[in-house]
Amino acid sequence: MQKIVKILGLKTFGLALLIFAVLGINQYGGGGVVVINSNDSLVKKLSRDSVVADSLLRDSLYSDSLLNSCTLFGIDVSHYQGRINWHKLALNENSICFVIARATMGNDRRDVQFRRNFDSAKKCFIVGAYHYYDPNQTSTNQALNYLRVAKLGPGNLRPILDIEQKSKTQSMASLRKGLKNWLNIVEKKYGVKPILYSNIKFYNDNLKGYFDEYPLWIAAYSPERYNDTAFHAGIHMHQYSANVRVSGVSCSVDGNNLPQKKLAKVILR
Repeated sequence: MQKIVKILGLKTFGLALLIFAVLGINQYGGGGVVVINSNDSLVKKLSRDSVVADSLLRDSLYSDSLLNSCTLFGIDVSHYQGRINWHKLALNENSICFVIARATMGNDRRDVQFRRNFDSAKKCFIVGAYHYYDPNQTSTNQALNYLRVAKLGPGNLRPILDIEQKSKTQSMASLRKGLKNWLNIVEKKYGVKPILYSNIKFYNDNLKGYFDEYPLWIAAYSPERYNDTAFHAGIHMHQYSANVRVSGVSCSVDGNNLPQKKLAKVILR
């Protein structure tokens, strides 16, 4: 996907293929591409507005083997990136396919840029929202905080839980129990298992073997991880850098890769 979009310079086409890969294509036709099995407004808008997808798809650029070999590029953002120029970002040459915004932190904190980031990003990208877990606060309150704010729907990435630190007030066993409680509460709301995010050291030292049933988003910045097939086989999303620069953002952002073949496992239907 990333390769195709960079070559063609067509963000609409990149987003089209991204959605088609998950939701399926019924036919190529007249005024755009008709997508089935979805009520998502973004897909409906795309099917009305796309002027390039038909001819490109008919030129055999779409195929299972091609898409399954593609990696989708995305970024994650929070108030640390300040006020993002979303119009400029949507036109940038990096061919972003998805954006994940921080929604909440701890029991009652909210990212001050979340609503603007999320609502602006969803006009052009697949979007997601994550909760930064405070290991010293209660899991139930943190889950409820996230559910009050995030408000996810079909076509968005699954709910995401970010855990990176040990607790100063409880054992690791107790912390894992709290994480499971957060995940269970949010799963009950959305009907799918949330995505679990952590850095590779924290995950290997404290979480590995306890959360195998959840989709994993792992931060690992060493260059050798990029082509480590064993590493990628066990995860769904790879945060490969904290120093990516994109148009519309005044500072660095985290860069993430998502194999197209794993997209269906991390998106809400």
